[in-house]
Amino acid sequence: MAEDKKRLFTYNGPIHDGKHKATPESAPTPESALEIIRTAFFKGRIEVSVHFKKQCQERSFDMMDAQNTIVTGKLRGSPEYCPEFANWKYRILAEIEDRKLEVVVALDPAEDYEKSPLIVLLTGYWRE
Repeated sequence: MAEDKKRLFTYNGPIHDGKHKATPESAPTPESALEIIRTAFFKGRIEVSVHFKKQCQERSFDMMDAQNTIVTGKLRGSPEYCPEFANWKYRILAEIEDRKLEVVVALDPAEDYEKSPLIVLLTGYWRE
């Protein structure tokens, strides 16, 4: 996704019974979010931001490290809502070659989280 291109939230999921909110302010549960992120990853529904590419070079990690983090890692902290892009960001932490890598991904709000989720790799960094 281009850095300057915003995606608009449109709810594309099943019809709710009125008990659940269907707005961009409603974060998927951590368990659901990790499943959505991994589903998107395994389906190849990934966009890599320019910032992420830059951080890979500057911080000495690569797409294989990011892949291993997404596949084997655990969510860290609470999801963050980004009002500018109307999406939820999640931090995934995993041990990669005796170091801890944290990757931040966003769920694209314009895609159906169940049928064809899309993730955007935002940044990554080594943790102490």
